[in-house]
Amino acid sequence: MAAVWAVALIVSLTSILVAVPDPRVGLGIIGAIVLGIVAWVRLKYPAKLQPTTAQLAKERVVLVTGVADGLGFEVALELAQDDAHCVIATASDELRGQAAVAAIEDAGGCAVFLPMDVLDHQSVAKAAIYIRDHFGHVDVLVHAERVEASNDVLADNREERQKAVATHVQGLIFLNDVLRDFLSHIPGGGHIITIVSADAVLEMLDPLADLQRRVASSVLGRSELEALCTELVDGSIWSSDLTSYCHLLAHAAGRMLAREHTRDATDVAVSVVSLGVAVDPEVGALGVASLARKPGDDVKPGAFVSSTDAPIDARWE
Repeated sequence: MAAVWAVALIVSLTSILVAVPDPRVGLGIIGAIVLGIVAWVRLKYPAKLQPTTAQLAKERVVLVTGVADGLGFEVALELAQDDAHCVIATASDELRGQAAVAAIEDAGGCAVFLPMDVLDHQSVAKAAIYIRDHFGHVDVLVHAERVEASNDVLADNREERQKAVATHVQGLIFLNDVLRDFLSHIPGGGHIITIVSADAVLEMLDPLADLQRRVASSVLGRSELEALCTELVDGSIWSSDLTSYCHLLAHAAGRMLAREHTRDATDVAVSVVSLGVAVDPEVGALGVASLARKPGDDVKPGAFVSSTDAPIDARWE
């Protein structure tokens, strides 16, 4: 249909040039017609104005991982609809990530898609350069990327164990290290939020009990945590609930990062949000978003937050 209209327009404009004796008059008439058509098209189909870099830099910038679907998408959607927030939405699947951002924009939210795979260090480093050049800061990091694999799959597949550990634990630590400077220079302090399964944190089931006690006593450092991750990936750790074990290591990583930021006086708070494995993404997103909305001054610098409520009733530990 568009091609038909284009041909008809060309024929009509050519007829005007032929019919008018003075070419200059004919060109003037054609110019007026074209301007009128352009004005009508702009009114009929207004362009979606994209926020400028300067505008984005003045808003609270929230980086959300795993927005392709599920909890990550719902968190990004919830926060992006706040006038005070601009969401940098990341996903390893570019097509699905762009589709998610399009849906957020259609709902009236402010979001920018940034392809980033938390398992790929080069990808994360490249994303950090983009954030530096276009935003200059990140107020909140919400690590919502999750690997939902059954215990049977994790028990039989080393690659899946590696992916789960790298996403929930090592990915969080690397994101913290790369984005540390962006989060540290926020008035009132930046905020890191990661999401784990409540089952892994609340249930004292052998052989998780010993690890839970070690996590609760805040004794795990980077080397100890990395050793546990390696043991889990290599199959050295026996557990009937490897999913909970992986989430428990992510819980330990959150505590460890909180201690590091307190030690280094970076004014960055770290929160671990514990959600049930079967929680509805929309419900879970409400709790995560309520915590992410807190102004920097309301989030205790360097503190560790653990909560299983939605909306969140934070408990400082």
